[in-house]
Amino acid sequence: MNVIIKAAQFAEERHRGQIRKGTGRPYTDHLYRVAGQFAAHHDATESGVAIALLHDILEDTNATATDLVERFGADVATGVALLTKIKDNRPRAERNADYFQRLARAPYEIRLIKLIDRLDNLSEVQNMSPDFVEQYCRESLHLLTTMRNTNQIVTDNILERQILDRITYLSKNWDNQRIQVLEKHKSNLIEILEACIATMETLPTLNGICGLSILEKAKDVVSEVKGK
Repeated sequence: MNVIIKAAQFAEERHRGQIRKGTGRPYTDHLYRVAGQFAAHHDATESGVAIALLHDILEDTNATATDLVERFGADVATGVALLTKIKDNRPRAERNADYFQRLARAPYEIRLIKLIDRLDNLSEVQNMSPDFVEQYCRESLHLLTTMRNTNQIVTDNILERQILDRITYLSKNWDNQRIQVLEKHKSNLIEILEACIATMETLPTLNGICGLSILEKAKDVVSEVKGK
């Protein structure tokens, strides 16, 4: 059986029931988009398409590296492993830094798959929290910078430009999204703050200058929120 068909079947089996956080669509939609865009590239290989289809399988399912070696061979298993983030207790920034360095030193087709994957992810984050969108965009720039500092050519200029354009578009919207979130929860926020102020005013510990300062600041916050 063709390695691409086998990879698609294995991906369907192991990702069954998973959905994309940003859209609620089946997770495999993302895998097919990444594999399809990679397949359209002039440097695409059958093993590369298989890697693209399987790029999240070690990270997001119970499949193992041994499963991949047995089904697809060492080359595909190694490619998928290079695209897999190591999950440990280190801070996210530290884990990302190591991951991006590993990707920057990876073969060309692995870097290409990663940036196609990143662009597809960026196309689906707009409905997620503004803080996450901002963080993901900054991490995407970090990835590009790390690759650029390690290799004279990351992948191709068109793909890099598409990622940068998407980041620019999202960056223009995340402040507006924060305002929309605030407006949505404005009445609940005011109610909570006013209840806190009423409780604070009954506390004997607020008779001092420091306590009164905290109380006044809380009242200022309520006034500011009401005014927006």
